[in-house]
Amino acid sequence: MVNKHRLDPVDAFELYYSLGASRSLAKLHQSLLQSAPVGQKPPSLRTLKEWSRKNNWIDRCMLKEIAIADLADKKGIRSAIELKSYLLSLVQSRVETAFEKGKPKFPVEEYRDLHDSIKLILTLIGEAPPSEAEHSVAIKIIEVHEQKRED
Repeated sequence: MVNKHRLDPVDAFELYYSLGASRSLAKLHQSLLQSAPVGQKPPSLRTLKEWSRKNNWIDRCMLKEIAIADLADKKGIRSAIELKSYLLSLVQSRVETAFEKGKPKFPVEEYRDLHDSIKLILTLIGEAPPSEAEHSVAIKIIEVHEQKRED
């Protein structure tokens, strides 16, 4: 970055950005003073301020950080989707093997396992199944409604 000639504004910006959240032009200038080869004078603090103003270093740092955060979020989302897809395929296979010609292949006492697998599928695809409380409330409403019809 610091070469035999002079440090240019592009390289100076990259060094400035690399200082992280506590970056400042004064810290950049100090770093350049310490790392400058013998006989080479780094840009003055005044020059760094001018480059920063002309080239919008503060805005560019914010944009770069937003882009990096966005990329990290997308990678995180992509891996979460891949994991959900894999788990979904496993659970779907399990549910599919529970039936033969449209009829369950196991006795009634094992339905709970199938029920749990179906709830897991619904959760993985973002369709949360109703809770047991919601389900029982819905049944009670239907029962009350049917009793009123009979009266």
